[in-house]
Amino acid sequence: MIFKNFTELSLDEKKQILEKRNSPEVANFAINKNISLDEHLEFIEKLKFSKDIYLALFDDEEMIGVISFTRIDNDEGFFGLYKITQRKVGEILMNKMLEYGFKNLKLKKIKAEVFEQNTKALKLYEKFGFKITKKHGNLLSIEFAMRGGGFK
Repeated sequence: MIFKNFTELSLDEKKQILEKRNSPEVANFAINKNISLDEHLEFIEKLKFSKDIYLALFDDEEMIGVISFTRIDNDEGFFGLYKITQRKVGEILMNKMLEYGFKNLKLKKIKAEVFEQNTKALKLYEKFGFKITKKHGNLLSIEFAMRGGGFK
């Protein structure tokens, strides 16, 4: 499996991500519900000058999901993810996200915000050891802190 930075994707790959990002299964749990192609391409262009990291994960030639790290500050950052494929890849995406965050970015704490009604995501995050730390209306803050000897 390999990561490709959004800024290195082909136009077709960028369009594939946008199509999935605007699908009801992803957009229903996003702040911005519908993004135009122009907005999407402009966002990706701005990533070249940002600390935010957006990665597409490929299994051979198939793009299986998206992982992002935003609001990176010192040793903390926020993640986001969603699958592109129809296969069940939630655990793969979580493992790759944690590995990238702890090993590549050297984070000590990884956080996210998730809508309370996104029970499928919450169940997955809790399975991986994330704890709910705050509630703001129907938005929950979760986090996973590095313990002891580090991430293997």
